[in-house]
Amino acid sequence: MAIEQKQTIEERISLQRPYPNARTFIAMCGGNQEFISCFHHGLVETPIRFLYPYLNLEELFVFESSSWKSRQMKTLKQETINSDSIYHVFYEINKIGFKWLNKYFNRENISEKAYKQLNPYKDVQRDLEKRLNAAQAATSPEWISTFRKNLSEDVNEYVFHCQYQERKMARGGDNYKLEKMHFQNVYPSHGAKHVAAFARECARIMKTYPNNLIYVEDKSAEKLTEKKENSQENAITSLVQGTLF
Repeated sequence: MAIEQKQTIEERISLQRPYPNARTFIAMCGGNQEFISCFHHGLVETPIRFLYPYLNLEELFVFESSSWKSRQMKTLKQETINSDSIYHVFYEINKIGFKWLNKYFNRENISEKAYKQLNPYKDVQRDLEKRLNAAQAATSPEWISTFRKNLSEDVNEYVFHCQYQERKMARGGDNYKLEKMHFQNVYPSHGAKHVAAFARECARIMKTYPNNLIYVEDKSAEKLTEKKENSQENAITSLVQGTLF
């Protein structure tokens, strides 16, 4: 039994997830251009490659989308960003983000097997807290500092390729944080094509992310087992003592 458990753990540690494709992101955003564009902008401005091995894809998707929207609306509080716990940052941001995902996600357009491979971790809050605490402990302070700095920045303004020069002139020649979307070369009225282009670009960016999975031991389960074993030992000891004396 112990050997079987050890083999299972070793298999899980070496497990890698597939890279999401454009169809995955189109399904997750339900074809909604605002949702997929927020996800793209978040990936560009607040990349969290160092956290992805500890996250489900939907946790990443929701965080990047919701954090960018919150930064755009200036509703993301600095006290949240500066929280000692990365989990607390995720918790506050994702409260809104998961409502967004549940509203638009078209689950019929992605197989259950593929989705489970991209989201292998338990989705309960305690499990996410455990994973993010482990990620924070394993991450250099410099990366954590950059993570907070990126979340504190104002958002970029994104324009289509054909709009760039006009928008730059309207800003008096200032192109600070003005980003040209080179992958969006279709005139801005073609919404469905824009969603597909965003999805392809997000899939391309995700290819730069690590695809390994880092499973975190459940210390609380270990403590519960240890406590149970100690209780059993104490009960046996008491029984023996009662018999002998």
